[in-house]
Amino acid sequence: MDISRLLFTIAFSLFLVGTGETTGFAQGSRYADPAFAGNLPWDVRQQYYEQLPADRGGFDEFDSPVDRLFRQAAKQSWVQIDYVQWNLGDVPDDLVGAQVPGVDRPDLGFTINDTTTGAPPLDPNNTEQTSYVPRLGGIDSNNLPGIRLTYGLNTNYGSFESNVFWIFQKDRSFTPGPLLFGGETIPGNQATRFNAPLIDPNGVIAIPFTINGAPSNQALIFDRSFRIDYTSSMVGTEFNFVWDDQKPQNGLHFRYVLGFRYLKFDEQMGIIGTDNQVGANPDDNGGEVSFVKSTTIQSRAINQVFGPQVGTRIELVDDRVTFGAQPMFAFAFNHLDARVKTTNLFAADDPTTTINEATPPTSNGTNQDQFAPVLSLAVYTKIRVTNSMHIYGSYALLFFGGVSRPAENINYDQGTAPGFGVIPNETTVLNQGFSVGTVIEF
Repeated sequence: MDISRLLFTIAFSLFLVGTGETTGFAQGSRYADPAFAGNLPWDVRQQYYEQLPADRGGFDEFDSPVDRLFRQAAKQSWVQIDYVQWNLGDVPDDLVGAQVPGVDRPDLGFTINDTTTGAPPLDPNNTEQTSYVPRLGGIDSNNLPGIRLTYGLNTNYGSFESNVFWIFQKDRSFTPGPLLFGGETIPGNQATRFNAPLIDPNGVIAIPFTINGAPSNQALIFDRSFRIDYTSSMVGTEFNFVWDDQKPQNGLHFRYVLGFRYLKFDEQMGIIGTDNQVGANPDDNGGEVSFVKSTTIQSRAINQVFGPQVGTRIELVDDRVTFGAQPMFAFAFNHLDARVKTTNLFAADDPTTTINEATPPTSNGTNQDQFAPVLSLAVYTKIRVTNSMHIYGSYALLFFGGVSRPAENINYDQGTAPGFGVIPNETTVLNQGFSVGTVIEF
């Protein structure tokens, strides 16, 4: 073998060895060594995939702390929806008007002068009529429907609860007529009892008043019609925190409650009466010209009671049934807005004259703040229907003082101004009723 053929064989062998090693190394780096992957085309590079959780998506690539907070709060929340049926405090069965000197029971009939004539009222036959002062006992403030919504959030230390309720406005009217009370003798007994009142066909309604604080023998007389309208409504809200007593779920629990209460107790009373009047001038034939005087007296009292409250919650808990009671006391104050308005109080416009004799409309009001403690007691039961729903029923009492009511605010006094004023009188109110509803846990 000559030297040239030997050199060619060695060179060709080295070329083949070099080409094989390079190709094998390049192929190995294509899948194993990422340092050389960047030199490869996109379509031959190794691809990596990551599967996102099902709750991700939209525009967010991760859950923010606020998202997690809301999600956790929703899991620990519950809501309650109740239908409420309440009886508001009864309106005192007081007389409408001022006291009459020397007459203990003016509602049973008495004689008094008409402000228009200065003499006792007469019927068309010039017969003297008996006057009767109406009473407020006909006002019914029972069976007022409403609704209550409650939200609760459970924490490691207790539960935060807030609620809002609304007793729907109810309008009531009654027409007290001139009444006579007849006696009935019980057989075998000499005692006499009062039976149903009878209408006096020759009676009129009278509202007596004072003059500059002094008793008078005058009254507003209504011989055609008389009506009393009364409107009541109440709304309120509470914010409470109920501490956990750290006991097992089932069994007897005694928890403390601290919170805030707000109540708005809004009532209005309207007195509407009409009376025949005689004009000062006769008609063309010399006869009397009569017209009707329509008088209105409107009184309104808005009580806004608010303040901190404390109490306890006592519960006996079982897997299916819970019995509980919650007494509370609120150290509250009442912001009172009281107002009395009148129209045509003492006289109407005589159409036979060119002068307007009608008593001008009047309005008198006052605002004041006063202490108004609130006591409440609720006894209730909850029955578990499913793992996330209960049926709820309760009976509650709500007592608060330092409030004012429209029937007791009217100052039946004729002073220098031609109208009645307002003098707020503090009183107490006892509301009570039941509620039924459902509790839904998330």
